[in-house]
Amino acid sequence: MIILFYILIFLYAGKVLWNFYIPVYISFFWSDKDKEERGVSLAPIEFLILAILVAITYFDKSLSVLDLGGLSLGIVGGGLIILSYLWIYIVLKACEKSGS
Repeated sequence: MIILFYILIFLYAGKVLWNFYIPVYISFFWSDKDKEERGVSLAPIEFLILAILVAITYFDKSLSVLDLGGLSLGIVGGGLIILSYLWIYIVLKACEKSGS
């Protein structure tokens, strides 16, 4: 169970970091033609990963992330996900206005 827990933590952190990285990458490294031809999938797989993590920490009290487990992990983790998607929106809108 502990190995699954750490694998899920790694996947969750990677996906959230990806959410913060991708709009910056798009705005600086994609040409206007690339932006028109490509799309970015905003599949929120991190919500599923977070739900599994919350369930694991709810049932196994010895597992936690930064001393957060159960519902508190869900609230903080959900807030981080929402913040990352808000970041995507803000960066892409700012680039749209600036013409980048």
